Amino acid sequence: MQYTVINGVKSDMLPVTNGIPQGSVLGPILFTLFTNDLPAAITTGSLFMHADDTSIFSIGESADAAIASLNCALQEVFRWCLENCLTPHPAKSEVVLISTPTIIGPLPPIFLGKSVLGYVKKSRLLGMIVDDKLTWIPHMLELKKNFANKIDLLKRSRFLPKNVLLKFYFSVILPSVKCMKMTGDCGYKCLKFMVVFFNLLFWLAGCTLFGLGIWLLSNKGEVAGDYTKLAGSINYRAAPILCVVIGAVTIVVAFMACCGAIKENQCMLGSYFAFIVVIFFLEITAIVLTYVNREEIENNLRGDIQETLNEYRDPEHEAVTRAIDEIQGSFKCCGNYQYIDWFNTSWGRRNKGSIPKSCCKDPSDDTCNKNATQDPTKVYTQGCYDFVRKYLLNNLHVISGFGIWIAVIQIMGMIFSLCLCCQIRYNNDTYV
Repeated sequence: MQYTVINGVKSDMLPVTNGIPQGSVLGPILFTLFTNDLPAAITTGSLFMHADDTSIFSIGESADAAIASLNCALQEVFRWCLENCLTPHPAKSEVVLISTPTIIGPLPPIFLGKSVLGYVKKSRLLGMIVDDKLTWIPHMLELKKNFANKIDLLKRSRFLPKNVLLKFYFSVILPSVKCMKMTGDCGYKCLKFMVVFFNLLFWLAGCTLFGLGIWLLSNKGEVAGDYTKLAGSINYRAAPILCVVIGAVTIVVAFMACCGAIKENQCMLGSYFAFIVVIFFLEITAIVLTYVNREEIENNLRGDIQETLNEYRDPEHEAVTRAIDEIQGSFKCCGNYQYIDWFNTSWGRRNKGSIPKSCCKDPSDDTCNKNATQDPTKVYTQGCYDFVRKYLLNNLHVISGFGIWIAVIQIMGMIFSLCLCCQIRYNNDTYV
């Protein structure tokens, strides 16, 4: 039985044969119990309930498939309502078709009983506005509008006492700020993840360079270490040391970025950004200078090979000897431009008419390098310069790819670190 009291006047008592008594203390609990079996009545789609709000979701490979599934689910809901003596309200129901591509053409109707439900571009779901593209732009605009109105109201109320303004701020303004902050938490965490991810790749690149430099420095008796002993205008001896230094700096800078992102330290992120900007512009400068002076570099390469030949078989340059023999044997070449270049070297003047054994096509022939001009068919006659140049050009795409990979990591690291630093500063702002 239920009755109503207004100004002390009690109405007649009427029986409640089904449903929930309005205005009762147990009303919410009774309503939850009354509708508890609704999800079990749905066999197609998914149903989400929160108090008296119910949402039905249907997923399909096409719009027609999703709409057909939703129609089946709505008919099941309508049937459940009739069985439980409830009256559906189609006017309070909306349909949002969420799809990445734009749907062209008329959409099939969606029914709740015999009533047709209308399509909308956006709808409110538990305080959030969901649009048909999941951009969240309408929701953010709504938050911005509400917050602006509250700020304007606070401005217009500045004549009120300070304690009243403070209560208004903490009860009305601050909850809106916290709500917007919670909305941005997902993007904030993504920013932190992206900074750590890209700098982990940067750190791995630094470890690779550092390890390569250490390996070249430690393998003094191997061919890889011998290449660093080559003479010329280019200081090949500094290459391993340069790899170690660049690798160590890269490791430290990347580690600084990861720590700054995890600890949310603006100083570390700012320092990382400054380091990366300097490194990036140094790399751009090196590329531009290399391109501008490419002809001079090519001429120096020719001179370097010729200068290196003069150190062949020198007791103080055994590593150079091994490197030259490895190059001539691997590329099947001899000398700088051609095999007779050896006759004008220090070793060639000591061994008249001879060339190194690594120039022979058949190394087992003990006399192939003696008097090479008399039977040049036994030796490689073409010089090594063309082969080395061709080898470098053929592998230029590998070097360019590695450089582009590093540049992309650096650019993305700079962008994400700067965004994260600004977001940390925004989150650390104090509202009083």
